[in-house]
Amino acid sequence: MEEEVFKWLEREAASGIDAAPSTPEDQAAPRNQRAAAARDRARPEAEADKLSTALTNLRVDRAANPDDYKPGEYEAARDKIRRKQEATTAAMERLAVVESTPHRSDYEQLIIGTAAEWRTLEAR
Repeated sequence: MEEEVFKWLEREAASGIDAAPSTPEDQAAPRNQRAAAARDRARPEAEADKLSTALTNLRVDRAANPDDYKPGEYEAARDKIRRKQEATTAAMERLAVVESTPHRSDYEQLIIGTAAEWRTLEAR
């Protein structure tokens, strides 16, 4: 297995990483995507809080004023809020995936010079 990793390192990673400038431009793209996802996460989080409050308020109002609701009105309003909550949760999950997905550039600083030092590394 070690030999296969070394072959891959020499073939694909080492020359490009060792020759790369200290701040390569291609590293900016994944970081920018992650930063954008972190910024965009605030909107659905605020929406989730708003929907949770709306559902609570709906329940409180129905408990306090049960006669104000015609048959099925409360259930329809509740279901509409829950659908919006599901959509908001799905949006937050998509953003979380973008934020947490590793990119090759995250590890380049760790493996610079690894091909040259491979023979000195011990399996332990």
